[in-house]
Amino acid sequence: MIIRFVVVFCLALLLGCKSTQTSMVIADNYDEKTNITTLILLPYGNIDIPGHWKKTKYLETSKQHFFEGIDSTSIAVAKAPQAEYSFYSDTMSDSEFAKEFFRWDSRFYKENGYKPERVETGTNGDYIVWKVMSKNINTILLYGGKDKFAYNFGVFSDNWPDEQKINFLIELFVNN
Repeated sequence: MIIRFVVVFCLALLLGCKSTQTSMVIADNYDEKTNITTLILLPYGNIDIPGHWKKTKYLETSKQHFFEGIDSTSIAVAKAPQAEYSFYSDTMSDSEFAKEFFRWDSRFYKENGYKPERVETGTNGDYIVWKVMSKNINTILLYGGKDKFAYNFGVFSDNWPDEQKINFLIELFVNN
């Protein structure tokens, strides 16, 4: 009840303000009945995350929200308009965006001594699952495009095998 009031109040504030930038309302909530943690990103929509996750931080530059699970697994989730990315073109399809998103960020990782490796591509090409490796890092990421939104998901865990990480990320993308 309180969360609904806060969301409605913040939405009313947003509608009353005029700005050239998009203002966002960000909140997260765990629903015990459905066992889903919901990240609310108004006006962009929600990201529903299966399981119980506690938000730990937010990085404004990457628009990533970080969560931790009960087994110390960490995840990062981000959803933003594709138009906010420097490489974006309004003629890009979602699959072209996903491919360019991967190319753009994997180049950064290579330049900084990491080994990015493509793992899987969605049937429609709308997402790419990839791995970033170095001496102490083994992270699985999913970059995708859907309905002109960019999705950036990651799993950081020593507790989950790679297959579990990949399946989790794909389920997250497909269901959002």
